[in-house]
Amino acid sequence: MRNDGNIEFIGRKDSQVKIGGYRVELGEIESLILQNHLVARAKVIDYNDALNNKKILAYIERKNQNSKDVEISNVLMRQLKSNLPEYMLPHSIIELPNLPMTSNGKIDKAKLPLPELVVINNDQYQTANTSTEKQLVSIWEKFFKSKSIGTMDDFFTLGGDSLLAVKLSSIMRSELNYEVTVKELFNNKTIKTLSSYIESKNKKTNRKIFEL
Repeated sequence: MRNDGNIEFIGRKDSQVKIGGYRVELGEIESLILQNHLVARAKVIDYNDALNNKKILAYIERKNQNSKDVEISNVLMRQLKSNLPEYMLPHSIIELPNLPMTSNGKIDKAKLPLPELVVINNDQYQTANTSTEKQLVSIWEKFFKSKSIGTMDDFFTLGGDSLLAVKLSSIMRSELNYEVTVKELFNNKTIKTLSSYIESKNKKTNRKIFEL
C-alpha cells in the first residue's frame, strides 16, 4: 500500500524496468497486446540499442498466419496508445512466424532477435533512387550508426523515439535546408514516405533542398 492509501500492484521483479526515469511493468504491456484477438503469443522486453538508449520492444506471433492482410503492428500500436502513457509504448513491434519456446513451454527471451539482428526480407529492402532519398539515407545511416538502411526501414524499428526524433529533425533541417517537424517524421516513418512528403511540399513552395 502506498502512502496515499492506494494499493499499487507490483509485478514480478524481472518484468519491471526503468525507462527514462519511469518504472515500467512489461507484463502490463504484454497483457494489453494479448487482448487483441489477432495475437497468439506476445513477449515484451527491454534492451539497449546501438546508441545505448534503453528501449521497449514487443514481439508477437499471429494467431492466423494466413491472414496477412491486416497490418497488425499498426493496429496494436493504436491500441496501446489509447491505453498507455507514451513512456510505456514499445519502440518497435516485431512480428515473427513463431516465437522461440523453451522446453517447458515458455517464450525463450534469449532467442528473440534484436532489431539490428532482424534480417530484412530482400523483397522489402529498397535502395535509394531519388536525390532526396539518397540524402536521407546518408543522414539516417550516420545518425543510427548503420551502413545498411533502406528506404523502407522504419524510424522506430531502427531504434528511434520521440527524443531522437527531435535530434534527427534538427540534423535534417541543417543538412536538407528543410524543416522536418517531429510530427512529420512520426507520420512518415520510412525514408520513402518522408522523401515523397518532402518533395511534394517543395513542389508546392518551389523550394529545393541542398544537393549532396
